[in-house]
Amino acid sequence: MKNQRGVSIVATALAVLWFAGADRADACVCRGPKNAKEEAKVFRENRAKAVVIFVGRVVSLEVIKDAPPGWPRHTAATFSILRGWKGISSPFVVIDSASNCAMAFEVGQEVLVFGYGSPPEASVCVSGYSRRRPEDIKQIEQRLGTPSWRPKS
Repeated sequence: MKNQRGVSIVATALAVLWFAGADRADACVCRGPKNAKEEAKVFRENRAKAVVIFVGRVVSLEVIKDAPPGWPRHTAATFSILRGWKGISSPFVVIDSASNCAMAFEVGQEVLVFGYGSPPEASVCVSGYSRRRPEDIKQIEQRLGTPSWRPKS
């Protein structure tokens, strides 16, 4: 009897979340590659799928939509581009942060961004290849090769 009651409570809670339209139920789930061969494949796929790839410095943040405490806010980060490998044609790019897996940014931060979708968004998932730590940025830049875009001096 106790077990049935527990199952009933869980089922009711799930139904309430479902019917209440709790959009946070689709929490970010990241799965990293299992081995070096799979990682190389995931890197190639992400490079192909990304609409922009660049290293840039966050120059401004704009809150698009506020969120309840404990939930991420929908923001747009404007980057000054330092080096670009894909999809860069101007010195500034705006990256969106609307999804559960979106990367959070801080003004002044230097970030390697693999941006996906329209408007482009950077993922916190390891397999998304967006990075903040300088040693990670350097390692991925080596894999990307020579940038195709740099700011004019």
